[in-house]
Amino acid sequence: MNALELVLSPSGSVTLPMAYQQLIQGALYRVWGETVPELHDEGYSAGGRVFRMFTFSGLEGHYIPSGSAITFTGPLRLEVRSPVPALLEPLANAFERERRIRLGDRTLPITSLYCRDCLLFPDRALITMRTPLSVHRTEADGIRRYFAPDEPEFMPLIAENLASKLEAAGLALDPFLSMTPVHGSLKKRVARYRDTYFTGWTGRFLLDANPETMSFLYYTGLGAGNSRGFGMFDLLPIAVV
Repeated sequence: MNALELVLSPSGSVTLPMAYQQLIQGALYRVWGETVPELHDEGYSAGGRVFRMFTFSGLEGHYIPSGSAITFTGPLRLEVRSPVPALLEPLANAFERERRIRLGDRTLPITSLYCRDCLLFPDRALITMRTPLSVHRTEADGIRRYFAPDEPEFMPLIAENLASKLEAAGLALDPFLSMTPVHGSLKKRVARYRDTYFTGWTGRFLLDANPETMSFLYYTGLGAGNSRGFGMFDLLPIAVV
């Protein structure tokens, strides 16, 4: 299992902070703290960088934003992906047993769990960013600079990030990839995680990569901050362009 979808059915409305991604991450780490305790502190390292090898979607369903809060009503969906089956199997077992997930001070019942593995990957795909794609570099003065898809630094940093993840995972896959933005589809997003603001992009790209590499990216996420809820994408038919 590499992709797990949860269907949550809270009774009544649920109000969370607008920056609720850290609550989802915390709920996942609570489960992994009992089964894979080293994931949080050690993760998977390469070249001085540490990766947790998972990503997750936002809460998907009907919502109403209001200032620094967001209110959800009705059923919600949440997907978690990882290229490491040993991470998702204990997660699925724990949620199947407990049938609930705690987000901050709210406990939401889980009514269904689904395996959402994608079984076939092409060498070229139209993708849509389900969560923002964030690409950055920390400059000599310690300032983190974010890059847009039309800047020359964007693709080299995406490729460097992929190569580091493959090394950390111990995989000898082809590190080549190419991404072409679909004109008019991109939107800049600024999201907060704890006390840090991240800049990212949603929209569509044409992604070229070896099918095995594309599979790895699908389950790990593109760019930076995957374990904070950034970089998840879905595959679309090429004809949608």
